[in-house]
Amino acid sequence: MAKSLQKTTHWMIRIAVTGPESTGKTSLAKQLAAYFDVCWVEEYARSYLMERNGVYQVVDLDAIAKGQLELWGEKDGEKLCFYDTEMLVMKIWSEFKYHQLSSFIQQAYQEQQIDLFLVCKPDIDWEEDELREHPELRQDLFAIYIAELQQLPTPFEIVYSQNEERINLAINKVINFLVENNQIEILPYDSSYKLSLLHLLELNTPHYFAPEEKADFEAYLEQFVEDYSIVKVGNKVVGCGGVNYAENGRLGKLSWAIIHPDFQGKGIGTHLLKYRVKKLKSVKQVEQIVVRTSQLVYQFYEKNGFQLKEIVENYWAEGLDMYYMELK
Repeated sequence: MAKSLQKTTHWMIRIAVTGPESTGKTSLAKQLAAYFDVCWVEEYARSYLMERNGVYQVVDLDAIAKGQLELWGEKDGEKLCFYDTEMLVMKIWSEFKYHQLSSFIQQAYQEQQIDLFLVCKPDIDWEEDELREHPELRQDLFAIYIAELQQLPTPFEIVYSQNEERINLAINKVINFLVENNQIEILPYDSSYKLSLLHLLELNTPHYFAPEEKADFEAYLEQFVEDYSIVKVGNKVVGCGGVNYAENGRLGKLSWAIIHPDFQGKGIGTHLLKYRVKKLKSVKQVEQIVVRTSQLVYQFYEKNGFQLKEIVENYWAEGLDMYYMELK
């Protein structure tokens, strides 16, 4: 299932939430869009059928597919968007119910550009709805979805479990996909990001930072930023880190690296570290690169070529030591 990002002509990333009825597709699409602070596109079929009291014929499926494509078109240009349903739904709907497939839906299915499918498993309770059909066939339909997706080059992931565990699983699968496919932006810091970065610090307190360090970080952002960067996945700020200079520019210092807990262990910290080290190495007068970290993180820097030079106990706070390290 973990296939690489397909090469398409579009530059936006489209992630489709798909699967049988009453598997939480709409809720999941909305929650994912909110988490990554990006757009989502609702299912057109629902509004179409509600206007007709749930009555439809096979010819209506083309109209529904066209309406869905029009909704997608309204979001063109967004860098990341979640789709609540897509053309595979239309294909399976038509073939399963009417044993036929129009040339329009077939073409729309073949030409849709989806970068990742999230397939919702029917392991949650069926919710009665006047527009929904065949609760007893959800498992059969799920098997059809999987069989169809296995024929495509596009990667897919199965979303299962209940409540918070279900959304957290989906978030993690999307994070992995975006990071693996280099959908990471490193941008210059400006004051509009200040609250987001303070929130990142809070999410890492008290595990990696002492509560009293919040005032130090805020003062740094207001007074001591020289070259500071933020990391985005989608529109979500997931990390930050900077560089500062001392000794007339001969000493380059790595400053205040923070990664969102959900994104730790995904390679983003390494990506940001290499970006900052490369930046410092490009400055001719920089002769030495150093970092002050703690016993909780020093091994990360050690793996990336830094050597421990000094330990000062209880430097950051009680029980939080300072590890002074230099790049070899």
